[in-house]
Amino acid sequence: MPTYVKPKNVSYTDMAIYIDKHIYSGNYDANLVYEYIYLIIYVLACKAKYFTKYEDYDDFALYMSSRVYMRLIDKRQSSTVNSTIQKV
Repeated sequence: MPTYVKPKNVSYTDMAIYIDKHIYSGNYDANLVYEYIYLIIYVLACKAKYFTKYEDYDDFALYMSSRVYMRLIDKRQSSTVNSTIQKV
């Protein structure tokens, strides 16, 4: 069983749009962004049939959503020329 359940009134596209609009503005709900990343990764992994057991999908989505979230909020990326990594 997944850790998070997709809200019925929000599509996966809306989740991605929310993340894109708010992650670099500094005005966002960190838990909501993490949950949306988790849900997007979970559905894409299921659609691609990465694993044979459903427990593996949850573990994978938790691991990857942590990695993606930490990459999105990494302070080394900025709009300046001297940034060490590019924005996602």
